[in-house]
Amino acid sequence: QSKKERVTQGWTLQHPKLAMARLYQFKYSAKKMVYVCRLARGRPIDYAISQLEVVNKKGAPVMQHLLQSALRQALEKGLKRERLYVHFCYATKG
Repeated sequence: QSKKERVTQGWTLQHPKLAMARLYQFKYSAKKMVYVCRLARGRPIDYAISQLEVVNKKGAPVMQHLLQSALRQALEKGLKRERLYVHFCYATKG
């Protein structure tokens, strides 16, 4: 394997216990989005989605949609809903 092949393999979702959702070019400050990410990070997926329903931030509905997308992916892979939690959640510029 070449170095490029090894690097690109890390970004694929072939891992059986990982579901991921991403969004690029969202018109919102990364500093403001960090507050929304803090609400979800480390929490069970259902709790995180319910918390984002009541947050009065522009990024909350977007983050809720991303979490629901990741939840659908995880359920399609056969993972148990009650064992799912948000492991990573971050926002960067761009």
